[in-house]
Parts: sequence; structure tokens; C-alpha cells
Amino acid sequence: MDGGQILVSKQGGGLKKVAMAENGELGGDIVHDLATSAATGRLGFGNPYPLIMRTVDNLMQTNGHKMFHYHAAEVQGYAMSELAKLHPNTQQVGNKEIRVHTRHSGSEINTTAIEIVCAHAAKKQHTYDSPKAAQLLKQNNLEIRENEDPERKKKRVNMLKQSELKGFITVPKVFAVDKTWAGGYSGAAVEGSGFKVDEHSNLHTGGEAWVKRVLPTFTAKNREKILTILSKAITAGECAGLIVEPDVNVDGGMHPVDQTLLAEVRKLLEPQELPIIADCMQTTGSVGGSYFGEGPTKTLADYPHLIITNAKAAAIDPYAFALIPAHIDDSTTEMSHLSTPTNEGPHLQALVIAHMVQDPRFQAKVQHDSQKMEEIAQEYGMTDRLRGKGMNRAWVVEDADRAQNYLYLHYGILLGKASGVLRDQRSLTEFSETHELLTRIICEGLQKLEKGEISPEEEKILKKMNSGGGL
Repeated sequence: MDGGQILVSKQGGGLKKVAMAENGELGGDIVHDLATSAATGRLGFGNPYPLIMRTVDNLMQTNGHKMFHYHAAEVQGYAMSELAKLHPNTQQVGNKEIRVHTRHSGSEINTTAIEIVCAHAAKKQHTYDSPKAAQLLKQNNLEIRENEDPERKKKRVNMLKQSELKGFITVPKVFAVDKTWAGGYSGAAVEGSGFKVDEHSNLHTGGEAWVKRVLPTFTAKNREKILTILSKAITAGECAGLIVEPDVNVDGGMHPVDQTLLAEVRKLLEPQELPIIADCMQTTGSVGGSYFGEGPTKTLADYPHLIITNAKAAAIDPYAFALIPAHIDDSTTEMSHLSTPTNEGPHLQALVIAHMVQDPRFQAKVQHDSQKMEEIAQEYGMTDRLRGKGMNRAWVVEDADRAQNYLYLHYGILLGKASGVLRDQRSLTEFSETHELLTRIICEGLQKLEKGEISPEEEKILKKMNSGGGL
């Protein structure tokens, strides 16, 4: 194992067959993958239901047809209508006030939602046609004219950006939790991401254009700081809205979102009609007894300015969608969020998965397995080491690289890693007995690691793995 890296040759259910990256040759090792938040692997790799739906899609030519980019078919219309019904605001759903945007990835759909929210705020606050903006434009002979040439328009837009950077005008932005993963290299979502993903774009824009990533995690101890930051921003006209993982801040260390605090933030934003984007990418179906979780379906359910974004567990093929109230969606510039992937995608697969995950029997199993994890952690005296909510969990460890490598090496268990914890987001369709056994193995393994009960040979391998940066 060179540097701790692995190659996957086959996978099924929650299992992976791996080869060593050093030579790429197929090995006989089977590992249990408990880090499956980023794919429909949460339903088990090769889950038959979405696979069957994909076969039906292909046979009926309702998925990925070349012309669906430009001219939607009936299946897209049906799918959009059904996806809109997933929004928890039943009044808006009943009045057909929910719009659906679709993309291929979570970063793209978060970008769409963030940009629409910024457009909504700029329109309400008259950001670009305020008296101050008009005065600045007139002083520079760049006021709006009919039939102006493109170069003059570019100069006006650039001058407005420079005016913002110099503090002459205020452009409202979406506020976000720091160390939140809002996507990859795709537009506004980059600025919503931690881990230095935004550095490249900031070099070209002179600073954040869409997102202010300044909030701490939504825990009770951070209540005062969050309310103060948002109150000041709202008063100053700097806040366009909020993007937040509504149940668990996953990449920031698997901290459960304090629902009382989320309700207070909602009350703070509502008088100004500021949208809340509930980013449900990593927690779909795995928390709160519902498809989107407790935050959207209880705390924010009847909030009239609620946007929901979803992707990773939406379908077996790349697919993402946003559910946006019409009064917010209407604020954006026409055609600005149309693209060739808009109508393409596994719409029917997404619907099958949504109905499967919402089934009361499925959710009862998720809640049972979550409770059992807590009971076993208590049995081993590790309650304070288990963090998270539902089946989005993390184990607090002293050295995340070493703990991750040891559990992989000794037990064949692959856990994720983030912010001083091991992420445990296993397949939801495992047998409950398997979940119990995995939890016991993790508890025993972490205890052995703490006590130093490691063979000399394992210690030698761990040192090599750690030098390569872990898995």
C-alpha cells in the first residue's frame, strides 16, 4: 500500500473489493465502506430499485435522450410536477408555487440556488438602481442608456463591482457556515465551501461575489454569535439569505444543528422575506424520519421562503435538483439558469428513490439503527465519542489519520475523515444486525488503539500509511 491509497475494483451493497494502488493488480481484500454520503451508496451499491428504473428509462428512451436538452418530453413534465410535491410547504405545493431546477451535481444546483437568492435580494433592496448607485454611475458617465454598446455596459458593471469593494455600495450576499462543503469548482457554490476551494475564484473577483462564509456551526453555544452576525448584516442590507445544512453540519465535524436556534434564525429572517436554502445533499433519508429531515419538514416546513437543494442521494446517476418558491425564482434574470443538462437526467430514478426513502418502514429501520448505535456506544463507555444525528455519525478521535488507517488495516472498515473525527455514514440498507456488529467493532478498535494494543507489524505499516496522508 503506497501512501495509503486504494483502488476499488468492484462494489456491491456496502462492500468494496480493492486493489493496491502501487501496481493496480486486483487483490482479494474486501472492505466495508462506511463513508458513502457522496453517492446513492447510502442505499447500497447496486441497489436493485434504481437499477431497475434505469433499465426502464433506457428501454423507454426517457432518460438522456439527445433532444431532451432542448425540448422536454412528457416524462420531464411529470417528473418536475412530482418532484415539486416533495417540498414540505403544503400550501405552496397545493397552489403550484414550487419551481424545480435540475442539474447534474450538488455544486451546480447550490450555485443556482445561491445566485437566485442574491438576485432576489438585489431586486428587493434596489441594489443596482439605488440613488447611491445612480449617483456613482452618473459621476463616471456610465448611467444606463438605451441601445448602449457592450463595452460601455461592461465598464458600468465593473465600476459597480469596484464600488462594492471600496464600500461605496452594499451588495447583499448569502450567509453560510464556515467549513461547509457547498460544492466543487462551480460558480457561487465555490464561495460557500471551506477547505480553500474559493481561493482561485476570489483572485479573479477581488473577493466574495455571492457568499459570506462567516457563521460558526449551528450549536446552542454559538447562538449569540450567529444571531448577532445575522442581525447586523440584515440591518446593514448585507444579507441576501442563508444557506445551511438543516440537520447536521457534516463536513464541519458532524455537529447536529440546534433546531431551537434554527427557529430563532428563521424568525430573524422572515420579516425581511430573506430565503433559507436548506442544503440536504448529505443527509437525505438518513435523519429525522423523513426524506429531507427534521429541519426542513418541521422547523422550516411552513417558512414561505424555503429553498431545498438535494443531490447525492437523489438518483443512481448524476442528478441534482432545487425546489424554489416561485416568488423567489421570478427575481432572477430570465434564461440565466437554463443549460443543456436542464432537462436531461434520471428524473424517474429520483422519484423512485424518494418514495422508497419516505416509506414509513424504511424510516422506522433508520431510526432503530440510529438508536442502537447510541446504545452500543453507551455500553462501551463511548457516548461522548459518538457525534451526529440519525445515521449521520462521527467518532471523535485524537488522531484521525491514524484511527482511520488502523480500522481499515485491522478490520477492513473504511471510514471518512473530517475535522478531527471519523465520519460514519454507512449504507442505510444494511441489515440491522450488520450495523450492530460494525458499531461494536469500531468501539473495540478505537479502545485498542487508545490502549496501544497494536502488534509491531501493524505499527510499522501504520507509520508508512500515515506518512502518505491516510486514505
